[in-house]
Amino acid sequence: MQQCPSCSYELTMQEQVDNPDSCPKCGIYFEKFLAKQAALKEAALSESGRTGGLAGAKAGMRQARAKRAEQERELADSRSKPTHVSVVNFDVPFWDLVRFLVKFVFATIPAAIIVTLLVYGFASIVSVIGMILR
Repeated sequence: MQQCPSCSYELTMQEQVDNPDSCPKCGIYFEKFLAKQAALKEAALSESGRTGGLAGAKAGMRQARAKRAEQERELADSRSKPTHVSVVNFDVPFWDLVRFLVKFVFATIPAAIIVTLLVYGFASIVSVIGMILR
C-alpha cells in the first residue's frame, strides 16, 4: 500500500487507482511534496557547503518522477498477474438479509408450481403409455 509522505495516511487500492497522484486525506500532490522536501534537503546541504538550489530541486524532481514511474510499473505488473482471493467474512445487515430471504421464498413458489406441473405431466404421460401397452 502507498503511504502519504505528509500525513502518513495509507491509501486503499481504490484510492490509488482513482487518484494516484494525491492524498485524499490531506490533499497534497506526492511528486510536488517529495520534490519540495528534496529541495529543502538540498538547500540545507548547500548551506553546509554542498550543492543545492535549483539544481538540487531539479534532481529531486527527477528522482521523484523516476520513483513514480517505477511504482507505476510495479502496479501494472501486479495487475497483470492473476490473484487468488479467499473471502473470509462478509457483513450483511440483518434486515437486508431478512428482506432477501423473504424475496427468495416468494420466488420459490412459482418455481415449485412449475416443477409440480412438470412432474404431473411426466407421470400422466407414463400412465397413458402404460394403459396403451396393456
